[in-house]
Amino acid sequence: TAAAAIMFSLADIRALRATGILLALFVFDRIIHIGKPDKSLARVSGGRVNVASYFAPASFRILEAAYDKAHFGGGRFFLRLFKILLARREIQIGLERMDVPLKDLSAKLEEFLNQNLNAGQPEDLNQEIAFLAGQAFAHAYKTHSPAVEPKDLFAALAAVKNPAVTKLLNF
Repeated sequence: TAAAAIMFSLADIRALRATGILLALFVFDRIIHIGKPDKSLARVSGGRVNVASYFAPASFRILEAAYDKAHFGGGRFFLRLFKILLARREIQIGLERMDVPLKDLSAKLEEFLNQNLNAGQPEDLNQEIAFLAGQAFAHAYKTHSPAVEPKDLFAALAAVKNPAVTKLLNF
């Protein structure tokens, strides 16, 4: 698209040049908004909202990866999500500030993952994701975040009624 925008902008024909300029503006806008959600939490109005519109792309990728690993690889969704989030630097920094021993936490997480090797059912996984997404959205909104970020997903794990996750969070 960028190449077409450049080529059209340099054309001698007015219509092609105008198309090239419009394409260049479109490409520029896409570059500016890379990594940002469709909507900002600052503009949330009352009533029902589609929380997916407020998720940052990184949060979507994390949820998708956790879903795939829980569905195809076996194990609990929340534990898979915990593992993916634990690998992120910003989560590690936060846990280190709270003096959480990351190696011990990772070892305990692996122990719990090895105990739960059955694959999750899509219906159960969808309900778990919906619950977690709602909790993460609420946390991001309360903390005035511009979007639902991975840190909000991690904070939402505290609301999960899963004994293994509760033990990990109280580690």
